Amino acid sequence: MKHAIPLLLACLALLLGGCASQQDAASRVVAEAEQTLQAFKDDAQRLAPEQYAAAEQAIARLRTQLEQRDFAGVIAALPAMTTQLAALQELANTRRAELAAAVERARAEWAGLSLEVPASLDALQRRIDELAAAGKLPAGIDRNTLAEARKTLEALRAKWAEALASFAQGRLPEAADQARESRDRAAELAAQLDVKTA
Repeated sequence: MKHAIPLLLACLALLLGGCASQQDAASRVVAEAEQTLQAFKDDAQRLAPEQYAAAEQAIARLRTQLEQRDFAGVIAALPAMTTQLAALQELANTRRAELAAAVERARAEWAGLSLEVPASLDALQRRIDELAAAGKLPAGIDRNTLAEARKTLEALRAKWAEALASFAQGRLPEAADQARESRDRAAELAAQLDVKTA
């Protein structure tokens, strides 16, 4: 995203040069502020919604001042408006970069999780089936434990299905979080049921 703030700086230079009437200058301030915000609106709304709303409100106040012919007030607000928009744009850029990095980390992690989680769930299913077929359960495991293990495995499969759906929809960080939760809970259940690892 290219910085749009120089538009406002150019407007400021015009004012300082005394090349415009107050009304023209105030109108230019509002127009440039609106144009500047519009240039990075999508990123700002998505990544910094509170700060974006504050900037919109500030511009709305400038419009009101312009309508009320408070040209000096609009012009006086230009430096603060420029600073606010520059900070918003910088925040949106930073958060966009952070999100991109998070997506790449999740993509790399998903490659392992997409193999590990299904294998863990399948191993749990085999162990539960094995225990259910056993005439005598091992120490520390009873029929109630086995029934709870089945319910937990069903919940884990549902969570894994959510992870797959998130991945299919392009929500990679969310998918990785859900898959990690499935993996960790599966490991806890595996320890409880004494699942043997290869």
